[in-house]
Amino acid sequence: MIGKLVWKGMKADRLRTFTAVIGVVASTGLLVWSIGFLTTSMAQTRNRVERMSGPYSHWVSPVKAGTSFGRGGGVSAGGPKPPLRFPEGFAQNMSAVDGVDEARLYTTLAVTLDFRPEGRPLQGPPIRAAAVESDGVSPFPDAELIGRWPDPDAKNVEAVLSRSAFTPRGFDLPELGTTMPVISGGRAVNVTFVGYLDLREVVSGFPTFFVNRAGWNQLRDEDGRGELTDILLCQTSGRMAEKNMQTLLEQHDYAPWKSCLVNRALLEEAVVGDGLRNFRRSLPLMLTLSVLTALCMLVNALNMGWERRLLILSRLRCAGATKGQVACLVAGEGFLLAFIGWALGFVGGRLALEVFTRTSPELFPEGADTGWITPVISLGFVMLLSLLSLGWPILRTFRVHPLDAFSVPRLDDGSLSVARTLIGIALLFPMLILVLPLPLSSKMVYLLLVAVGIPLHLLGLWLSLPALMVAVETVLSPILAVLFRLNGRLLKGRMMRHNSFHAGMTVTLAVGLGMYTAIHIWGATLTAPFIPSATFPDVIVDFLPGGISNSDVEKIRTVDGVADGKVLPIEVSQFKLGADVLDAVRETTGSDVARGKDNLLLFGVDPEAAFGGENPLASFEFLKGSAAEAVPTMVSEEGCVITAMFSRQSGLTVGDEISFLPGGGRPFRRGGKAPEAVRLQITGVVDLNWHLVTSRAHLRGRNGFRSGTSGPVFVSEKFARKLTRNQDKSFYVWLNYGSELARMHPLEAGQVLEKEIRDVIGESQTHTVRVHHRDEIAEGTISHGANIIGDMARVPFYSMIILSFGMVTLLTGAAEKFAREIQVMRAVGMSRAQLGRLLISEALLTGGNGIALSLLSGICIGWTFTGLTRASMSFGGLPIGLVMPWPQLFSGIGFFILLCLCVSASPVWWILNRHSAERPPVTMN
Repeated sequence: MIGKLVWKGMKADRLRTFTAVIGVVASTGLLVWSIGFLTTSMAQTRNRVERMSGPYSHWVSPVKAGTSFGRGGGVSAGGPKPPLRFPEGFAQNMSAVDGVDEARLYTTLAVTLDFRPEGRPLQGPPIRAAAVESDGVSPFPDAELIGRWPDPDAKNVEAVLSRSAFTPRGFDLPELGTTMPVISGGRAVNVTFVGYLDLREVVSGFPTFFVNRAGWNQLRDEDGRGELTDILLCQTSGRMAEKNMQTLLEQHDYAPWKSCLVNRALLEEAVVGDGLRNFRRSLPLMLTLSVLTALCMLVNALNMGWERRLLILSRLRCAGATKGQVACLVAGEGFLLAFIGWALGFVGGRLALEVFTRTSPELFPEGADTGWITPVISLGFVMLLSLLSLGWPILRTFRVHPLDAFSVPRLDDGSLSVARTLIGIALLFPMLILVLPLPLSSKMVYLLLVAVGIPLHLLGLWLSLPALMVAVETVLSPILAVLFRLNGRLLKGRMMRHNSFHAGMTVTLAVGLGMYTAIHIWGATLTAPFIPSATFPDVIVDFLPGGISNSDVEKIRTVDGVADGKVLPIEVSQFKLGADVLDAVRETTGSDVARGKDNLLLFGVDPEAAFGGENPLASFEFLKGSAAEAVPTMVSEEGCVITAMFSRQSGLTVGDEISFLPGGGRPFRRGGKAPEAVRLQITGVVDLNWHLVTSRAHLRGRNGFRSGTSGPVFVSEKFARKLTRNQDKSFYVWLNYGSELARMHPLEAGQVLEKEIRDVIGESQTHTVRVHHRDEIAEGTISHGANIIGDMARVPFYSMIILSFGMVTLLTGAAEKFAREIQVMRAVGMSRAQLGRLLISEALLTGGNGIALSLLSGICIGWTFTGLTRASMSFGGLPIGLVMPWPQLFSGIGFFILLCLCVSASPVWWILNRHSAERPPVTMN
């Protein structure tokens, strides 16, 4: 009997049933897609690894090739590092091991391609490859060769490259015959590509760049700066092969390589850990939205359904139904809605995953594989949410009495509690304390956010929501009254009189838009400190790896594209920070300097030309001190200028001293005396975003140092050259564009300038010429950040579409519960058109509440998570500022309002048809 009543009730209330089911379908589909994608990727990892490693099941590599997949391979931490070259006869001895069918020894050389898509200097990590001398035989027999193998006797440099070098960045292969500079050690060699191996993925560290004898001899470099590394690729058979190989490696002569044996199982771990890293980062967002979407839709549908069916429930009590039977009726409806939504959502999510995998057959050759765990987890997830959603309706059901059938629906009186509102407002903002640079670990900040900050914020939202609704109604009601030609008194107090309906719908709508707002605020605030400062000179030109002479620098001053002939050589090098500076950082931040960033980037330029006079090359903004005060101290080699980020990180400011170790802080010979630390007085602090300029222009990460640094410290060029002992070479120059180049796009102007520089200094095999424009780096940073943020914000953007369907339940539920109110308004002369405009205004008022709640909560949560992310980053001293990306927020708000209007159209039309009589009689419900 209860089942029959549940089914009839759902059929009679189709709109509410549809909106509840569609919410569960969407959240289930998202969950099924997420878990299914994860299980599909893991199931196909083994096949992917076999494709990457070709016929080789084992390999011996001093750098453990492939175990740091996507990162170029890395030596395992701890213990002495093995030599990079194997002893003579190593390959032959390994080939003789029982179970090893073939062992191929390759001597590789790490090279970097100066690849410039569309002529633009490459942003981000460079394209690297492992070069070997070609013998005309591919180590990957199943890979198709496009073109031909390089001629071993050719005098010009020819090479074959694997497609896998370009796959991670998504670039197309250059045309056959393309000549490109390839950098190795201290040389830049122009290489002509005569062929490509059609391999989309190869184990990092495997040979991927096959060059003829002439090219190999040039790339190796006479001064030995091109470091050679051996790798032995083995085809094996039998279960004992690996054990026998390990036994050989444990022998005394081969002991250094006993930990260098890598198999496909280790590669599988690396591929899974790195290949799914980005997806796993977004998975919590997807799952959170799945939970919130389903929970909000179910709670709204069940609560509004309870309100609308109060009359039926009380009549059942009159007919003799017990409280438990009525509660079973409500619970049965909730679980049935959830099950129908789960079934449809599972089918939809499974089909979406199938379509996705079919569009990427090279990554998912076996199609989708959701396994048994996906339906089980998704069904349990939906049923659990149903149970949570039913909690409040069932409690209210136990309070239903038979006499409720004869009661008149009661409107809320619209009164506000001042104390509740003040307490709610006070609880909204304590979480923002976590934005500050507290002397706490990132884990502690996260625990405080989860355990204290977010719960207090949510409680504050609930307590202050009625006041927020009144405030929004007060602002929007007059505007909507004029816009829709309504009497303002019809809209006044409408939100609070229907508070139970509108409050739930406000929270539902705010879930999607609030998450969208938080993500964009988080992304924009984090990206801002990395966009190069406009006070940087226009370009840095690098001449790596060999540098240019001082006479070449003078020639560049004559180039037409250089403003005022002002070309400043830059002498840069990294030096270890002194112990007192590291102590200052520890005292200021409560933690040590991140590994690899315990150094400074000494940035030497001519102080007068760079910062002095009326027309300085670099017009930095001095937060403390001034250029006039700093320049003389830099000239006298007693002072320096630091960045605001380093000042915030260390607590050092103008008047303090900064110390660093000459010689790069490298170990000295045993018994030798370590030199004293160099000390400079800080005479200026400048506000400067330096991270990506110094990275893209390759200013850091040279001479054995990591690419990480605590920031640039500006000194005189003369002083910097004393420390580096480099008097006759310049690897970088600083300049501004002349008026003609300044009118061009940065990329086009850079190409013109590169050509002009090459024309005046001539071609050379010791260096390349690369122009790095400040605005081009900023453009790439903004574009890259927008892509990442856009991918993350796409999920809540789509969820807004699903959540907006709750407006159907809101309008139809309110119209049915307060049918008498509508009848009275129609009886006193309200036309159908006026009623329609009133209902649309009510929908927009609710949407306005959702927008206000989204902005309030989105700003707080987005900014707080910015602080959390900043605390876990290795960059020190990042600013605290809040950045509001208004164009993105306005686009989301506009889309949200359009959704509210579109979704409201159908229920408004349905309500108008139900009240179509010109002067309906007033009846009691």
